[in-house]
Parts: sequence; structure tokens; C-alpha cells
Amino acid sequence: MTEPLPVVYVVRPGNENAELRYSLRSLQNVPHGEVWVVGHRPPHVTNVRHLFVPQRDPNRFKYENALRLLQEIAELGPDRFALFNDDFYCLAPVRGMPLPAHRGPLLEQAAERSGRYGEMLRATAQLLIEAGHADPLAYTLHAPLVMSRAGLQLTLDHGLRHRTSELERLSWRSLYGNLMRLGGDRVPDVKVHGEGGAPAGAWVSTADTSFRYHEIGQVIRRALSRPSPYEQL
Repeated sequence: MTEPLPVVYVVRPGNENAELRYSLRSLQNVPHGEVWVVGHRPPHVTNVRHLFVPQRDPNRFKYENALRLLQEIAELGPDRFALFNDDFYCLAPVRGMPLPAHRGPLLEQAAERSGRYGEMLRATAQLLIEAGHADPLAYTLHAPLVMSRAGLQLTLDHGLRHRTSELERLSWRSLYGNLMRLGGDRVPDVKVHGEGGAPAGAWVSTADTSFRYHEIGQVIRRALSRPSPYEQL
């Protein structure tokens, strides 16, 4: 039987992080190894390995901060792990981390999005096409992604080597999924942005407003009322 994977969280600055508290609680539903927090560790988080990474204003430098956190993981993180955001939750017992999955063609996803996010998806797709991936897939799901440290380092090296400018942003999850040829089934995203309820299945993610004000936040708080070993009350 294989050992449960470590869980690695990338965490933004800020001590008020209820989403992280409930995400850590949800690990009681998931077989897992030790828990790592990379970035900022709020005071209520305990019994984790912490890699501090200084970050700039998350409202202005979200993507730049994310790159710095991934670089820290590639240098000092565990050899194989499940990458989590602080707003990923598992609401029911599962046997392990999600299998690789995607949202369909990356260019299709890019066509549906405008602004800087759409530009990021198109830049990532173009980079992958130039690397020989004729129809790259979008791994932009809000769910844990199992990675290897070596694969993450290769992905970062490839992306940073081929970016046309320092301002060009890339979808690192999609770059990793295609370069590592993860494959997987096409599935809908589990992120709830507005007033909708929980999607089918155990995994769910939230936006700030949906967690705080809408039904999905209430569902999460009811399902995960039991404190975890990773929090100080």
C-alpha cells in the first residue's frame, strides 16, 4: 500500500483566513501525509511544516506571488505531493486525492475568457503548441493536483525560459499537466462563485463572496464543524 501524499498549501498573506481553517478541517476526509504551508502561516494554524515566502500586495501581485510560492516548493518541498489552495474542501470521505482531470482544450477555455486571464491561457497554449503539444488541455480546475517536485521544477524552468517578457503570465497548472502528459477525463470545475449549492461529488472550492455570504459557505461550515489537528482554537 502506498503512503498517503503530503499536502502542500500555497497561502496568501493575511491572518484572517477562515477558508484555510475549514480546508484543513476537510483533510479529515482525505488520507494524507504531513501538511506543508508555503507562504504565510496564520496564527491559528499549527502542526504543519512552514516555508515562509515574502509576498507583495495580493490584490496587485497575485500571479507573481503564486510563482514565487511554486518556486519555493520546487526547491524545498516534498518529492511528491498534492497541491492545494486554501479554498479547496473535501466534504465527504474519499480514498485518496483526485485523479488527473482537465476542463477540455486550453484554447477553448481561453476563448471563453477575456482580459488578463484569457491572455494568460492563450500565452500558455501557444507555448505548449510550440513545444509540440498540438491540442493542449486546460488543467485550471479548482481541486488538488498531484505533482512531483522534479516535474514542477521542469515546468517552471520551461515556462520561465520561454516567456516573451517578465509581464507575461502563464497557467502553471496547465503547463505542468501537459508537459507531464497527465491526461485524465474532462470534468466540470467545482468552484462555486455565486449562490449555487455544492456540486456533485466530495470536492468543492469557493470564491471569497460565496464562502462568506452564500449557501455553499453554510454547507461547508456545517459539514466541517469539527476542529482539526492543524488549528488552534
